[in-house]
Amino acid sequence: MSDYYASAEHTLPLFAVRRIDTPIAAARRTDPVTSRIAAGKAGRLRADHKRKIVEALKISPAGSSLIAERVGLITYQVCKRTGELETDGLIELTGRRVMSASNSLEREWRLRTN
Repeated sequence: MSDYYASAEHTLPLFAVRRIDTPIAAARRTDPVTSRIAAGKAGRLRADHKRKIVEALKISPAGSSLIAERVGLITYQVCKRTGELETDGLIELTGRRVMSASNSLEREWRLRTN
């Protein structure tokens, strides 16, 4: 044990473990009001982005860059939400790779059919 943690009662874990099904808080209780306001806006933006992505995939299956083009988002915003939408059971991968706007291959998404 290092001198920094002289007693065992003051040790800190090396890493924190979070259950997968536990949502991450957008703002902590101790955060300033401005952070709480930003967290509220982020939640609304997340929901709006997800809705737009689902609408874009109603047209046809597409990669992230085409989805972004269809709905006026940037590809990074789409990529952040596709995993969440897949977890939510709304979209799925087609198994195909399509050409992105930057001429590289990307995964193709479609609405999930049940």
